[in-house]
Amino acid sequence: MVETIIKAAVLVSIIILANVLTTRGYFIRERDFDTISKLIFYLTLPSAIISNLNGLSFPPTLIIISIIGFLCNWVYIIFSHVLGKTPTEKGFLMLNMNGYNIGNFSLPFISFFFSEVAILAVSLFDAGSAFMVLGGNYGMAKSVRDGESKINIGYILRTMMSSPSVIVYIVMITLSLFSLQLPSFITDVTQIIGNGNTFLSMFMIGVALDLRIHKEHVRLLIKTLSGRYIVAAGISTLLYFLLPFSLEIRQTLAILAFAPVSGVATMYTRMYGENFELSAIINSLSIIISIIIMSTLLVVWQV
Repeated sequence: MVETIIKAAVLVSIIILANVLTTRGYFIRERDFDTISKLIFYLTLPSAIISNLNGLSFPPTLIIISIIGFLCNWVYIIFSHVLGKTPTEKGFLMLNMNGYNIGNFSLPFISFFFSEVAILAVSLFDAGSAFMVLGGNYGMAKSVRDGESKINIGYILRTMMSSPSVIVYIVMITLSLFSLQLPSFITDVTQIIGNGNTFLSMFMIGVALDLRIHKEHVRLLIKTLSGRYIVAAGISTLLYFLLPFSLEIRQTLAILAFAPVSGVATMYTRMYGENFELSAIINSLSIIISIIIMSTLLVVWQV
């Protein structure tokens, strides 16, 4: 547990370091956020996905975990639509109450305590969730804000398929289903690039982070985080008690339900044209809250 807390503290420290360097104007500026986010979007995140999934094989029945990951995002979308007062606020909530930070946080966290079976479950959940986190949620937010009377499935699919990470997930899951893997000359390169994903993701949040919260944003901050963890508690309970899997997988998914908000939420909020500084604050606070809740569950279950 001490090692887990130390690892979590390192992630928070990277955010703080990036924020200090940005606010002091040493060698990084807020305008560099776009460059860093593009490096993550097009290079480090797809590479990390390849490295995590290459060589994994699983029975087709476990694909239901990917479906669960996909549907969990839709629970937040529906809740955001009900909770938001205006189309713009609904879209903001869809981006910042939704999604899961798995590759950068939850996977290293859970893999420290559970076996390879649990790691496989986390990867499959992430694969399903990624279709929404890496494009689908953004497409929904845009559709709602732009006043679409019906869900524009075509636009959402185009948005998802424009994400390199979604395409990589499709390829890697297909390979895994047929027990195939990529050659080492490819994975050696992706391993090197992917190793920088966690650092860059936390650094990106730190660059955007501005802890000066304006009074008019406090309500939205509280609404986003409280909504996030109320829904997470409900999802966690259902996953633990209703799924027909082993205790280890059910515990893993129940803990995963409390994962922090997706690290790319801030990037998509910037693309959405809304308050990405507030998004960075929400993202940072969700990491701290999730550390506390996930660690508590591990202690209670004596994992």
